[in-house]
Amino acid sequence: MNKKKSLFIFSGILVFAVLLIALITAIGTGQGGGFKKLPSGIEYKIVINKSKVKVQQGQLMQAFITYKTEKDSVVFSTYSSPKKSTVFPVEKPENIGDMNEAMLLLGAGDSAIFYLPSDSIFKNNAKRPAFAGKGSYIHVGIRVDTIMTKEDFSKMADIKAEEQKLIDDELIKKYLADNNLKAEKTADGLYCVIEKPGTGPTAKPGNNVSVLYTGKLLDGVIFDSSEMGGGEPFKVKLGANSVIKGWEQGLLFFNKGAKGLLLIPSYLAYGDHEYPGRIPANSVLVFNIEVTNIK
Repeated sequence: MNKKKSLFIFSGILVFAVLLIALITAIGTGQGGGFKKLPSGIEYKIVINKSKVKVQQGQLMQAFITYKTEKDSVVFSTYSSPKKSTVFPVEKPENIGDMNEAMLLLGAGDSAIFYLPSDSIFKNNAKRPAFAGKGSYIHVGIRVDTIMTKEDFSKMADIKAEEQKLIDDELIKKYLADNNLKAEKTADGLYCVIEKPGTGPTAKPGNNVSVLYTGKLLDGVIFDSSEMGGGEPFKVKLGANSVIKGWEQGLLFFNKGAKGLLLIPSYLAYGDHEYPGRIPANSVLVFNIEVTNIK
């Protein structure tokens, strides 16, 4: 449930993908088959040249990318993610063989293939993965979906966020109705159900709160609990941003000994990020909460 832990796990996946893109600075060594070479030495083959307008430095590219070994085994693919594609900025090339130089050849609807010598990517043999033996090549396929400015991307993200808020709110209302629950709603869209009041003042920012909890999806599937952590209460300092926003706001309803539920819309939890194997993207989360202590 700890946001830092969850974001670290998610970030690990994202960083792996970004590193693969960033590491594509290799100099081609002649793969044939109609490949051309940029002044820096990067070899490429444009498969579809659909767009007359190519991406410019500072713009964002949404693309489908697949990395394969010479034996056609997939190393990483955006197609395996819920979004199927990835969005990244195209920046000014900073060194010889910088992949940003090759990206400038592409526009919306275009696709290309690149061959990357693993010896240039994995210079440290101690970190060389098994699929990238000496003298082998990483094959990269890219298909560009959309080119946009950072401003356009921000507007699009805002629109999607507002749409998701409405979806989440309807899902929570249905859950409350189906389970005959009455809840208090915050201005941000969090719902709280106090099933058993505690004693003393409610928690406030700066307090250290000890919590027993079970986190589940709307379908009842449990993805986390204090029991999984050894059964001891989870301790959180409110206001330190060490947990998701839904917890930061929701725990302010509880005093010592109180029990209840937090129904947290996705934008106050993990948003459109996926917690692989446990929390799908855009998930409303339900937490059974018991506050055992407040200091």
